[in-house]
Amino acid sequence: MQYNLACYECLLGDLAVAKARLRHAFKLDAKLRGCALDDEDLKAIWDSFGE
Repeated sequence: MQYNLACYECLLGDLAVAKARLRHAFKLDAKLRGCALDDEDLKAIWDSFGE
């Protein structure tokens, strides 16, 4: 659920919330990290996630 919400937030342009939701999703399921690297919905934060 957190992963999907992160995708929606990213598409809406709220990158800070998207990143927070992704971090939470990754804590729940580390396998989602691989999905996030290929998910076009998250493209806006691919390069900025470490910030």
